[in-house]
Amino acid sequence: MELASVLGDCNAAVVFTSSEQGADVLALTRSLPDLGMVVAFDDPPQGAVGFAELLASDTSFPAFAPDPAAASAIGYTSGTTGRPKGRSRAIGQSC
Repeated sequence: MELASVLGDCNAAVVFTSSEQGADVLALTRSLPDLGMVVAFDDPPQGAVGFAELLASDTSFPAFAPDPAAASAIGYTSGTTGRPKGRSRAIGQSC
């Protein structure tokens, strides 16, 4: 499955998705040890967190200074000639 391949390749820890795809992402959590949270923008399936619920929570996230060489985004090819391949873009390149 392409979704599992991409999420596994980039070591996704959190996935933001729609409720329609949320169930598919949740089904992959057993095979993706780095995936710790699935957030759905609309009606979250069981096991996912709603985006509005996340914003309303009192959860605080530690401030950090990102490394300019760290990846800020990963784009993937369509995989027409094989498995999709990812290419990262550094935070310093995104400004």
